Amino acid sequence: MRPRPPWWGGHLQTVGAWASAPGAVSGYRSESEYVLPLDDGSGDALAGVLYDPEDPFQANSSRNNPIVVLMHGLGGDSQSYYVQASAHNLLAMGHRVLVIDFRGAGASARHSGELYHPGRNDDIHALVDAIDSETEQALQRAGVVLVGYSLGASVLLKYLAEADATSHDESIEDALGPSDRREQHSTSGILGAVAISAPLDLASTSKCLGRPAQWGYQKYLLHKMRNQAL
Repeated sequence: MRPRPPWWGGHLQTVGAWASAPGAVSGYRSESEYVLPLDDGSGDALAGVLYDPEDPFQANSSRNNPIVVLMHGLGGDSQSYYVQASAHNLLAMGHRVLVIDFRGAGASARHSGELYHPGRNDDIHALVDAIDSETEQALQRAGVVLVGYSLGASVLLKYLAEADATSHDESIEDALGPSDRREQHSTSGILGAVAISAPLDLASTSKCLGRPAQWGYQKYLLHKMRNQAL
């Protein structure tokens, strides 16, 4: 693929996406804050908002479309411009959209004492299970598409890899009882997943951000991370 003029190179594409973002989602029907307690003993919970398309006819037909779950990246939250821009486009296409704050980010900060990190794919497991149990027949008919950005994409890929490994290990499945199988990662109901700019090698990514040409991004991310930690 070739970049569309005048957005040549990663720097211009990054700035262009930020400058042309449509702003926060508005004009669409949404439920109150969605809070998902996590059962890992931490007392933490994820928070998010589920949006429906604004047109009543389109909102009804959206029940036959997959729910799209958007998961932000490092230093971001559900209100980040790239999450909101994607939500705008998906809602216009007739999809229900669930925007999620990982633990310690955005609205989840009010419900969490800990912070998200690349190894916390169990949080996605809990999220998928919660959607599964709450939508029941609607989920079986429409399914879910998971979309992760940056660190959210890395966590998503880790979750899918472990779920796939578990589903193909018949010896483990045979040894588990019904209650134990529930604890294993499952991809039931997931129609697809999209990983965008996933930092698969964190050490390499860190070195890249330390280069002079990337100092602006590093400063921006550290500022966001510091605010979330405090």
